[in-house]
Amino acid sequence: SGPATVGRDLRKSADQSTSAIVQWLILIGIAGLLLFYRAPFLVVVQLVNTAVSVVLVMGILAHLARWNVIDLFAGLENYAIVVLAGISLMMGMLYVARENEIRVRTPTLDDAVTESLRLAGPILVSGGFILLLGWGMLAFTQFGKFQQLGGSLAIGAVCGVVSSLTLLPALLSLLGRWALWPNLRTERISADRTWGLARDPWSRVLGSQGSTGLCKRLWQSVEARPQTLVVSGLLGMTPFLLIAVVFFGHLNYGLLSQLPDGKPSVKGAMIIQDQFPAGSTGPVTLLIKHPDWDFSRLEGQAEFRKLSDALEREKNTFRVADMRSVIHPLGIDQKDVGMHMVLSRMFRSREAVEYFVGDKTPEARHATKLEIVFDDDPFSRESIQHFEKLRQQLPRLLPDSLKTAEWHLLGAPASIRDLKTVTDRDRLLIQSTMILSVFVCLVLLLRRWLISLVLVALGGFNYLTALGATFAVYWLTNSVEFEGLDWKVAPFLFTILFVVGTASYGMLFVRICEEQDRHGPTEGLRLALERQGNVLLGSGLILGGLFASLLAGSLASLKQLGFGLACGALVDALLIRPVLIPACLLLLLGEQTETNPASLSEPDSELSPQKNLKLTVPPDLDA
Repeated sequence: SGPATVGRDLRKSADQSTSAIVQWLILIGIAGLLLFYRAPFLVVVQLVNTAVSVVLVMGILAHLARWNVIDLFAGLENYAIVVLAGISLMMGMLYVARENEIRVRTPTLDDAVTESLRLAGPILVSGGFILLLGWGMLAFTQFGKFQQLGGSLAIGAVCGVVSSLTLLPALLSLLGRWALWPNLRTERISADRTWGLARDPWSRVLGSQGSTGLCKRLWQSVEARPQTLVVSGLLGMTPFLLIAVVFFGHLNYGLLSQLPDGKPSVKGAMIIQDQFPAGSTGPVTLLIKHPDWDFSRLEGQAEFRKLSDALEREKNTFRVADMRSVIHPLGIDQKDVGMHMVLSRMFRSREAVEYFVGDKTPEARHATKLEIVFDDDPFSRESIQHFEKLRQQLPRLLPDSLKTAEWHLLGAPASIRDLKTVTDRDRLLIQSTMILSVFVCLVLLLRRWLISLVLVALGGFNYLTALGATFAVYWLTNSVEFEGLDWKVAPFLFTILFVVGTASYGMLFVRICEEQDRHGPTEGLRLALERQGNVLLGSGLILGGLFASLLAGSLASLKQLGFGLACGALVDALLIRPVLIPACLLLLLGEQTETNPASLSEPDSELSPQKNLKLTVPPDLDA
């Protein structure tokens, strides 16, 4: 066991995880697109567009790292590839759905592509802008992994939007009507259906009109009981919200807990901890330096003994198992009696001074170290708490002769404590800056502050629900050994789920505004959900499947993050976008109609469909 062995096993597990994740990512993507489109050539086009986007981003990152512009942490590709593939597929599916609608009413393919770019372009650019701004906030964090992840995802968001508006339309134009194979007999497809076979396999489950029929029935339920559905949906999310809030800081900082039990470093650590205190795998070193005392001499050692004795008297308070120093080079487990006393004095006079007292320069003899072994695992929360208590109480324990001494603490618990301090600060910074930046971005795009606030709140609820569900599932499956979610899961889950979710909400609302401009508030809302409902459902389910590919990784953090992302994507696709968002909009619309019936036609109305739609709908399409 040891740091080198653990690092080797972590690196090997990360490499093995990448291979397994990519394999499952491809299989899930192909299966999901085939079920959704039922047109193999169209699936190939989407996969090519996604692959080009992901490879382009990874190539850009590799060159930037080679030129020392950015740093990339080991294992970044496991997160980046999955998220970038999901973004590219989501953007591509939205564009394909829009071109499908345009082809119904345009005489030529060129006209359809032109109109599709004019209509889908603002929607995709709006979503990309939210992604770019949200992930750009990670640049203000202190921890390097957060900065590197944010930069990678921001570049991926730009490439995903550009690819979906350039490469994807070009590939569809090259294929022409062959993109619909084997449905070549259909020259035009109904506007309320996706591209694919005339007979919808989903109709066997969802009704005569397939997924569109489900969207219509959902809308009827939402329109009839919006308040009931909002309350029911939020109540269903509440238990997981409470779990996430209560156990918000219940995190696991262990390295060995990331690895499977069969790894050599895990086996070695378990054997060592069976024979010795758990903290022996990562002791804390206290370095003391004082210009007035030479610790290679008896006078300096006598002063240092006062500190050693004070720590020994309170070792139960700090859960100290043993201490080794120039005073007790063999440890404090046995007192200086008999042969142990003779060996201790002999060792102290030679090897102890050489090992525990500095000897690089004459001034170095004014520095000595004390090795402290805790009872608990050096990476556990308990060990971090006891270390923090020791750090705070150490000035009190120093004798008067060493009050002015310079002292430092280092070792595994010290490093984990610093990691916890920095990442806790960054977590609050990430959440506050992302929420604020996404809210401002939505207000600028939609010009509706109340609706923007609702969308941001729903994104936050989705994150907390996914986090609480992940904690509950992993605790229930292994309540005895479960020490908490890996510390990376919560910030990474928020970074990905919240930003992607709010970006999809923003793109949906831009489409709602477009339909409301042409058909009125309520009817426009209905048409937007019916026409885009199958895309929202399909892209959400496929995105959840892509996120679930992280479960194929061997590291615990990948599995936990994959489960949380998949859970959040499913809640988003099945509850928030098709039910809660339209229900909230209907409630706001009804409240405004009751208080000011004429306000719906006023440009400054919060829900006025005339407001800000000049940016998204070309005037010549009103016909």
